[in-house]
Amino acid sequence: MKGRPRQRRYLASKVVCRHCPLKDKCTRSSRRQLKVSVDHVALVRLRADSQTDSFKRLYRIRAPVVEGVFAEAKQWHGLRRAWRRSLGKLRVQCLLIAAVINFKRLAAVFPLRNGFDNPFVSLIATSWRTIISISRRMFSREAIA
Repeated sequence: MKGRPRQRRYLASKVVCRHCPLKDKCTRSSRRQLKVSVDHVALVRLRADSQTDSFKRLYRIRAPVVEGVFAEAKQWHGLRRAWRRSLGKLRVQCLLIAAVINFKRLAAVFPLRNGFDNPFVSLIATSWRTIISISRRMFSREAIA
């Protein structure tokens, strides 16, 4: 499809649709049209796989961990709403929130002893300051206009 390279459009001919006994149940238009993602086969395979016992066992183990991270990002770090408009800025917001969560995990593994004497903690603090300055520049009112 024009403007949507990852989507395919399938059209039935008007002649075939006109003589089809199921046309009333299928469409009100003169012909049937389907829009399908190029990833449709993978989606169908994943849906079928998600019904297996092995998938359900794996998801039961994995879900609390993954859902907990998403809940933390939403409740504590502002992922509930987009800060700015546009997909690019939303992507940056998600990356910043992921960095914050990762820094929190790293800080828990490498606790501070006597300030910033640990070189790894110092690296995290420097990286954090850089991320904050980039995000302030990117999300400032002047950058948006």
